[in-house]
Amino acid sequence: MKRLFLAALTFTVAAAAVFAEINFSGNGSATIVPFGVRFGDPAETVTSSEVRWGDDGPRVQLVANGQNEAGTIGAVVALNADGHGLAIDDNAKVWLKPSSVFKVTLGKFIEDDLRFKIGVSGGGFHNYLLYIRGDNLDESAFFSRFKTTGFGTHVAFTPGNLYIGAAIGSDFDKRSVKELREDGALDAWANIQAGIGYKIDNVGFVRALFNGPKPTNEDGSDVEGFKATGAEATGRSPTFQVGFQLTAVKGLNIDLAGQIPLPYEYKQYSTPEVVIANLTEQRPYIIGLGFDTTLPTIPLRFYGRLSGKLGAYDETTLTDDYYTRINDPTVEKTVKVKKGDNVLFSFTPMYTVSPGWIIGLEYMLDVQFGSDVAARSSTGAVGGDVDKQYLEYWAEKTKNGGDDAKKAAELKNNYIDNGIGLFVRHNFAGGDVRFGATVKLPGGEAHEGAKPQLFFPIILNYNF
Repeated sequence: MKRLFLAALTFTVAAAAVFAEINFSGNGSATIVPFGVRFGDPAETVTSSEVRWGDDGPRVQLVANGQNEAGTIGAVVALNADGHGLAIDDNAKVWLKPSSVFKVTLGKFIEDDLRFKIGVSGGGFHNYLLYIRGDNLDESAFFSRFKTTGFGTHVAFTPGNLYIGAAIGSDFDKRSVKELREDGALDAWANIQAGIGYKIDNVGFVRALFNGPKPTNEDGSDVEGFKATGAEATGRSPTFQVGFQLTAVKGLNIDLAGQIPLPYEYKQYSTPEVVIANLTEQRPYIIGLGFDTTLPTIPLRFYGRLSGKLGAYDETTLTDDYYTRINDPTVEKTVKVKKGDNVLFSFTPMYTVSPGWIIGLEYMLDVQFGSDVAARSSTGAVGGDVDKQYLEYWAEKTKNGGDDAKKAAELKNNYIDNGIGLFVRHNFAGGDVRFGATVKLPGGEAHEGAKPQLFFPIILNYNF
């Protein structure tokens, strides 16, 4: 922590000598849940203090921002404190702007130039409407920001209505240039984020982005030798994103975007020399539609999002080496298992009662469907024990009652949940406070978190 303060102090002192002016600003966010309950036998209760987008605890940020008189060089440092402790997060960067259309950013950065334009939730209560199972994707799931968790370089070229941007060493699923292998020059470029956008006057903003893969070894391990499977492995595949923001209608903002991931292929070994399975993991195709509109004569605002996660699957092909090890020719050699699709809809009407006071209703619908089986593990064991749950499932399938087991598994992964919340919001200079009640109503009893839930969250946001 001392090092952190010293780093921030060093930046401030150095910046004072270079920049004509340094501005300090800050913000904070906290969600307090005095009481929440998940009904059942027994009922489970909770009290908490966290940020509304996770469980990191209240978050406070202090930002120092400076630039020279000509506006050709500047720096930003953001100091964050949350449930994980104190850290320089989000931004610790220096930027150079040698011309009006060209900018280079060095360091740790978050650049939202192309990111999806409609936030997660109008009321802010989404985590408590479909708590546990609800997966209300944030903006980056549809169209990413340029971002790094380590240090990287971002360049932007902006002549007229055109935007061309790229980042090396950026973070997409925690990729970083520091993970390069010794012969990794090509890996550095494979890890690039590159995007283009164009603002069509009086129409909207069209854009596309490529997020390159994280460098890996042949067996799916990262460069430090960790054998990655499941979500960590699929995060290594490249993705394409496209989007269009409609701004042609006054008072209406609509954004439509999608993500296309390429399949990720890797191997499992029983020993460093023996391949026992070839695996393919396909992350879901993702599409998102968001809208935010206000009526011209009535103080009423409508806010909503529709998202879909479709087409994900695991495919395992056991090799001859595997058959030799188990000596069981009845085991199916290739099995493709569909992970299931998800559609999530949220809608929030808000009415301004008087200046600074708003009442609203937030509704969410979570539909999960199409999963082949719950027993198929997506994290397959390595080192000689190929996906134990996978083998157990297919062994069970051949026995009496196997169909019943499959039906139970499908029930666990096919459901409809509803969530609804009422809230009051008061805006004040520099922030707002929101309080209300949320209820989750699950559509089935089999899946995780299927019991009804009731929360009374209070959300505080402020800026200075």
